[in-house]
This record gives sequence, structure tokens and C-alpha cells, in this order.
Amino acid sequence: TVTGAGARLLAERLMSPLTDQAAIGARLDSISFLLAEQRFRESLRELLKGAPDMQRALSRLALNRGGPRDLGALAAGLSAAHAIAELASRETFPAELEAARAAVAALPRAFAGHLAAALADDLPLLRRDGGLVRPGYHAELDEMRALRDQSRRVIAAMERDLADETGIRSLKIRHNNVLGYYIEVTANHREAMTGSDAARARFIHRQTMASAMRFTTTELADLETKIANAADRALSIELAVFDALVGEAVAHAGAIR
Repeated sequence: TVTGAGARLLAERLMSPLTDQAAIGARLDSISFLLAEQRFRESLRELLKGAPDMQRALSRLALNRGGPRDLGALAAGLSAAHAIAELASRETFPAELEAARAAVAALPRAFAGHLAAALADDLPLLRRDGGLVRPGYHAELDEMRALRDQSRRVIAAMERDLADETGIRSLKIRHNNVLGYYIEVTANHREAMTGSDAARARFIHRQTMASAMRFTTTELADLETKIANAADRALSIELAVFDALVGEAVAHAGAIR
């Protein structure tokens, strides 16, 4: 055998020999077909070599002991199964192999596609490590990751936008442990920041110093909160995606088994 599941099946058959003559005949028909069809048999073995142990992965997930790599095993196994179904579609089988072909062909393609779209190429061992969801799959997760990993770039982009909006090229967004993130302009730009009702509504005064004034905006305050919470929120989203995929796997357990 070339798979763990195949080894277990062979051991089970050796320990529990058939006694029904019709069943023995059906099994021998399958063996005779595979012995005669060398090209198909070799192609089938190559595809089976790429199939992880889906049964054990599914069992761990169903018992809430599984991790991202178990979902990855299901994804790889379903991909191999669909390739096997395509290979088998060109053959005429005896009854036992035809039943196996039909079961493989009936595996949930939508779930396989969902796993392929959701799971990253390099999966962590533990779900709490994060990094299991593919970029582009979940918009909010991508945003949280960007805030977590590229907060300086996000702040710099906001700084450029505010400088363009106000016409104050020297405008800066800075950070300290007292105020958090704030917008700083030199004192001679007071009028641009406070000279109209719209400006006062837009730019919330935080602090005045001899040579500079500091403000915030609703967007900057929201961004600061998001940056502070981004790592926790990113992991929370990934865990929710993981749980949803496990729920789908368990729902399709019968077909996968």
C-alpha cells in the first residue's frame, strides 16, 4: 500500500477474512482488474501517494483536537480524490471499484474549493499561532494584519492624505505615551486648523505648545484603537475561520470517510 488508510484497510481485511462467496468474488474481480490494467494502476498509485491521511485528520478535527495542518490534509486529500475521480471517469469497473469511484466522485467539491481559498500555503502547527488564513480571503483580517504589521506605513499614508487635505506640507503624525497618536503642526498654521467651524469639527484640539499645536481626528482615534487591537482581532478572526472550516469538515464527515 502507499497510504496509511490503505495499510489499515489491508490489516483489517487480513484480520477479518470474507466468508461470503459473492463478496469474495467481487473482491477478486477488483484485484483482477487492477492486475490487468497496469497503466491505470500505476497512475492511481501515483495519485494515492499524494493523499494525506484524511481519516485521522478528520477524527482529530471532530474531537476538537485538530489543528490547521489537519484542515490542510483534508484539502490535499480532496484535491487528490478529485484527480482520482477524473482518472477513473475514463474506465469501466467491476462492481466494487465502481462503488468506490462513485463515492470518490461524490466528494464535496465546494468544500474543497473553500479550503483551497481559505488556507495559507504554509500552515502553522497550532491554530493559536495564527497565519492559517490565506491573504485576500477575509477583508477585515487583511486590514488587521496590515495594521499590525505595517502600522508605520498606514500612518504615513494618513499623514500624506492630511497634508494634502490641509495644504500644510510640514504636518506630521507623531506618537507618545501620553497622547498616543496625534497630528502636529507648527503654531503659524493655527488658522488652517481652527479658523472655521468645519476645521474645528474636523480637527479636535489636544495640546498647544509654544511652537506647535497638536490635534486628533475621529479617523486617527479609530485607527489608533484598531492598531492597538489589531493583533488580537486578527487572531480572533482566524480562529473564527478555523472553527467554521472545522464545522464544514464535520458536516461532510460521512462522505470524506
